[in-house]
Amino acid sequence: MIIETIMNEDIITLTPTDTIHSAVLIIKEKRIRHIPIVDDSFQLVGLVSDRDIRDAAPSIFRTEEYKNDLQKPLSSIMKTEIITGTRWISWKKSGLFFAITISAAFQS
Repeated sequence: MIIETIMNEDIITLTPTDTIHSAVLIIKEKRIRHIPIVDDSFQLVGLVSDRDIRDAAPSIFRTEEYKNDLQKPLSSIMKTEIITGTRWISWKKSGLFFAITISAAFQS
């Protein structure tokens, strides 16, 4: 089976200048875990996950101190080292590639 048969083409994207708060709203509303970040030409420049947002969000115990954190741009938390592939790659190969990449990252 190739990635094309299981991938979603109805993608929600944001830009690096959109706020963390806007990503929070979309993740909650759409029940997704990742948002691709694109530039004005719709080229992928980063990725924001629900974990990135959780790590950037203020603690419920210190909301006054960090109340402006959610107004920061996504560029401040997005990952820019993104591994991409084509729609024609086998999903098994893509998983193997991912596993090797993750394994290598933990060994360094």
